[in-house]
Amino acid sequence: MLHDALPAWDRFQGEPHSFSNLAGTVYFHFDMEAFDFHLDVAPGADPKDICTAVTQAEWWGLELMDDDECEPELLEGGRTRRYLTPIVPAEVMEAEAVADLIAEAEVVTEAEIIAEVAADALPVAKPGFTVRPRTARALGFMALLPMLPLFTPIVGVS
Repeated sequence: MLHDALPAWDRFQGEPHSFSNLAGTVYFHFDMEAFDFHLDVAPGADPKDICTAVTQAEWWGLELMDDDECEPELLEGGRTRRYLTPIVPAEVMEAEAVADLIAEAEVVTEAEIIAEVAADALPVAKPGFTVRPRTARALGFMALLPMLPLFTPIVGVS
């Protein structure tokens, strides 16, 4: 389950868990059950400790959320909380995008076929032409074939 939720997790870095630096100014929270991952940083925290915590989170398949996705929170004592989200590898993102496009294309194609069949189901006869008979059973089959002419001219009629 952990692998499915964190597809970019580097197993050589061990199992993800909560931790803090020795000074207690940088705290990384990992709660898989609640799907809660965040980094709390106190004022005066050493930038190297912050970088180390972010790097460790990335090894575990997590990245900081952009400010437009989730703004940082200001906590008691001046601490700042930033949330993290699972990293989605490029190949997974591309595969999901392709699957979405295929599903969308199938829906559009089915809707277009139904609309075309419905439009062709009740053709309007024009003077000098006869309408080819169609049955309800043939309508679905005809939608899959190249469209044949709907009207046949009658010879000798002006």
